[in-house]
Amino acid sequence: MAQIILAINAGSSSVKVSVFAYTLPTNTTSSNNNPDQINTSLTELAQIQISNLTASPALLTYSLKHNNKPTLKNSPLPTSISTPRTAFQKILTTLLEDTELPELNSPADIAVAVHRIVHGGGEFNSPTFLDDDETVRHLERLSDLAPLHNGGALEIVAAVREMGRQGEDERDGEKGGEKGGGKVRNLGMFDTMFHSSLPAEEKTYMIPPAKARSEGLRRYGFHGLSYAFITRNVGTWLSNHASAAAAAPASQRPQSGKDGPKGPNLIALHLGSGCSATCIRAGRSIATSMGLTPVSGLPGATRSGDVDPSLIFHYTHSAGRLSTASAADAEAQASSGEGGGGSGGGRAKMHITRAEAILNQEAGWKSVAGTTDFGEICAKAFPASSSSSSSDDDDEEKKDENEEEEEEEEEEEERRQAHLAFTILVTRIVDFVAAYYVRLGGEVDALVFAGGIGEKSAQLRRAVVERLGCLGFELDGSANADLAFKGGEDVVEIGRKGGKHRVVVCQTDEQREMARECVGVMSGEFD
Repeated sequence: MAQIILAINAGSSSVKVSVFAYTLPTNTTSSNNNPDQINTSLTELAQIQISNLTASPALLTYSLKHNNKPTLKNSPLPTSISTPRTAFQKILTTLLEDTELPELNSPADIAVAVHRIVHGGGEFNSPTFLDDDETVRHLERLSDLAPLHNGGALEIVAAVREMGRQGEDERDGEKGGEKGGGKVRNLGMFDTMFHSSLPAEEKTYMIPPAKARSEGLRRYGFHGLSYAFITRNVGTWLSNHASAAAAAPASQRPQSGKDGPKGPNLIALHLGSGCSATCIRAGRSIATSMGLTPVSGLPGATRSGDVDPSLIFHYTHSAGRLSTASAADAEAQASSGEGGGGSGGGRAKMHITRAEAILNQEAGWKSVAGTTDFGEICAKAFPASSSSSSSDDDDEEKKDENEEEEEEEEEEEERRQAHLAFTILVTRIVDFVAAYYVRLGGEVDALVFAGGIGEKSAQLRRAVVERLGCLGFELDGSANADLAFKGGEDVVEIGRKGGKHRVVVCQTDEQREMARECVGVMSGEFD
């Protein structure tokens, strides 16, 4: 029987949903243990996203996978759609009303809504159903560790649970005792899962152990769904594209006294509005740049990355107070009598401190270069030679010389700041790659670039790899500049042929990774 999976990725300012169909084979145990069978049987039907939730109007982009062009692209929405919950409700309505998506006619057609949840703490190290109140309440308590990241996902979990309760009678009436019937299930996938293999020396902070245990204060690591996808797909690519540089990649040599092939040894970079680096040995995370929360490690679009912990107390004298927006929310909530509770629709908003707001929302390359758009930063930092030439006609009225000088000074300052932001990010990336190279003893199967910036910025990839030349990493200039994913492949090599180490770009897909993991759970759950 065909199953519909909604893979839901909720951020602080966007909600993205992919619709997948999967037919459970008769032998579900075989499917669960056969990744190739899952990959070929899992079909993406549609993808829909609402972005710009924090800056009205929100924008809707929707595409069916069998169409070459989006059905809707950046279509403005009413101002009432301003939260992850209202965005999800709009997304669901759009999907259900689309006659070109016959597989999804009502909520009863959905078997599982699988949610990307950024922080699972130390307790949620595997996919977990979120169908009981206690599990959801536990996640809400964990959200103190990631108020900016878990809140949106939990809003949508509550919405799906409510939808499931409302539609349960309809579904039970239609399907009766048929196997697979019942309300929509909520399945949580945690970005921290992949990093559950971190050794003690990597995840432990030098603070009193009793306090660390009681408060859950340790390194967790994030972007785990992306790294799981990268590890599996780059590992498969390496097996199918043997390098002439070595008899066998490090990952295929016996390790720790055990025989048999292992997972790959990778230094993987997930570079987008949030950036991180992970050291992967034999397919398992052994070190990662993000820590207790996603703010540590590499800088991001609005995240500071690593800073001296005392910096925030010199930056502001109100570090521990609620941020301005959170204080206003708390006051409004108190006056209206709204309360928490994960089992219903009135879940309390997650409130953040001024320190969290500064380090997560007011820092990063936006604070240095004035924009979150990394493409714009590259354009300003490395302007084309032709852009400096003047095209003014003789008969045009010339600008005042002082005004021209001021504009030139402003442009030069913007260029300097953009170049500084670019260089800071490159330097931080190189520092982590070099450290991880040592952790792997030089046995690196591939350096992997992924994420929006990792895929799109040839300038950043070139700058990073050039700085790593002393370790044996080399680029193929043409392959890097003319990067293209062809024939359905999600891995492209940009390193020099025959080089000491492979350099690749992976088109990571967290939505598909969530769906794959979900199928593994479904194979046993619905057997």
